[in-house]
Amino acid sequence: MTSAGNASDTVAALFTASFLHIPEFLGHHAVQYLSNQMDSFAQSIPVSFVYVLLITAPLFIGLLRVVWPLLESCILSSSASVGGIPGRLSYIQRNIIVQLSPLFFVDVPNYNVLLQNAVMVYVCHHLWRQTPLPSRLHCSRAQTVDLVDPYRTWQANVKPHLPFYAGTPLRYHWSQEEFTKNELDRLRLLKLPINSWAPVMAEELEIYFHEEPLTLANYSSNWTRRTLSLRCPATPGAAARLDAFVQRALEVFAEGAPGKEEDDGARWFFAYGGESDDKVYFNQYVLRSNKGFDTLFFPQRDATLTLVDQFAQRRGRFAVEGFPQRLGFLV
Repeated sequence: MTSAGNASDTVAALFTASFLHIPEFLGHHAVQYLSNQMDSFAQSIPVSFVYVLLITAPLFIGLLRVVWPLLESCILSSSASVGGIPGRLSYIQRNIIVQLSPLFFVDVPNYNVLLQNAVMVYVCHHLWRQTPLPSRLHCSRAQTVDLVDPYRTWQANVKPHLPFYAGTPLRYHWSQEEFTKNELDRLRLLKLPINSWAPVMAEELEIYFHEEPLTLANYSSNWTRRTLSLRCPATPGAAARLDAFVQRALEVFAEGAPGKEEDDGARWFFAYGGESDDKVYFNQYVLRSNKGFDTLFFPQRDATLTLVDQFAQRRGRFAVEGFPQRLGFLV
């Protein structure tokens, strides 16, 4: 350790040293001072304490890994702020974003356009028809209303090799030209609240629509950025619930996609969908020419597919040792 006498000697030596030797002098005495301090600190720590620390450190780290998710969940539920309102749960959110050109000859990726249309058609023409939004949500919020062909939007050129191709896109028609009956039948009226969250009336999900101008280099006119968002409370399985919702919207969208059936005469299958307010609802499925479980409908279809999957993957009853590994159907 550095004594008082040594400290006074050091200060005196500092004043007597020449200006050129001051950096070397300070470096030497700084190293000596830090070395003395570390020696005194090491001597003050008992050896037994070091042994206990080495033994308990892994246990403490393991306990922290187990407890931390619970602590994090409590912190989120008590202090998270959503939409400016503190105390609510956080949300899991999915955003579908497209950038639309104002020029017809600029080709832009249109897959997200179709994905946005699939979600909007599913919400507006299925969920909100079965369970309409409360009237207060219509009166107090700004809304956007568009009459569009969800499979043929003027903002995106759908190539003929895509599965949604059904003749000439609407964007190539002049305003005075008459549409065909098939083109008129595909038109859908989409009405959504803008810049505010609205419930989709299913599985605690909410939808948000926002549209804004976008300035890009080398373009004199603004593009349009359109954002469609879905969210639900951040509970276990929330992300999977959002993905399943989008998948279901795509399935419904694909079922109504125009195809050769429009020329040959479409065939449809109607399944009972429930009753509400003295009205009977049916799920409508287009019958395709290709054969498969997607076009085969009977009440036990889902249960049959689950049973076949369990048999193929050796799960469920077929995972029990000694259970017969045979599966048959009486048709």
